[in-house]
Amino acid sequence: MANDIALGIVIGGAISATFGRAITETSSRIVSLRKTANETRLWQRTIGETVKLQDEFRRLHAAGDRAADPASIDAMTLDEVIWWLTD
Repeated sequence: MANDIALGIVIGGAISATFGRAITETSSRIVSLRKTANETRLWQRTIGETVKLQDEFRRLHAAGDRAADPASIDAMTLDEVIWWLTD
């Protein structure tokens, strides 16, 4: 009986250490995955905004809008640029 208890304590101690390492490693991987997911969402938003701006530029350019002409952007006043960006 005493041998069984001693054996159980030894096995329990070994399992406890292994289990603790597994929990720590899993937690570390979850943190890493969250970081990667957040970075991916950031890039996804940035790409989405870029696509929207490109579509807007193409639409303005096709309509002959002065705002889509790179040469006219230099000639625009600050007020015109602010109006164009907020319109």
